[in-house]
Amino acid sequence: MGFNWTGIIVRADIEAVRNETARPFALPGGFVRVSSDVDWTQPGSTVKWSTKFGEAWLFVAASTSDVFAYEHSRDGKILRALGFDGSEGWHVAHGEPEDWEKFDGEPTVGELEPFADSDLVIAIAKSLGTELVRG
Repeated sequence: MGFNWTGIIVRADIEAVRNETARPFALPGGFVRVSSDVDWTQPGSTVKWSTKFGEAWLFVAASTSDVFAYEHSRDGKILRALGFDGSEGWHVAHGEPEDWEKFDGEPTVGELEPFADSDLVIAIAKSLGTELVRG
């Protein structure tokens, strides 16, 4: 069974987020999915949300197509953006590596060897104190 999840999350009270988006979804640990409409192939999807809520994370996992994407921004600035497609390689490798990264070197755009998968998306969310539940 595969795991698929797409969204941007922020640490906020769901009532505060309701004014910003039509369909917020509460996640464990005080997080809220604010959007599932993301373009993981270009950095920047989290900027608007981190400007408003201080910090935002984008997670995309599609185990059936080997897609992995992650973006983290704080106060409107992208700290890290990664995007991998199993058939095309890395689309995005931007910013400085974060503590959770255990790659054998910096991902190179176009490189086909996968450094990440949907299990990593789950683990990163867990390290933040939440779960990527469906809603």
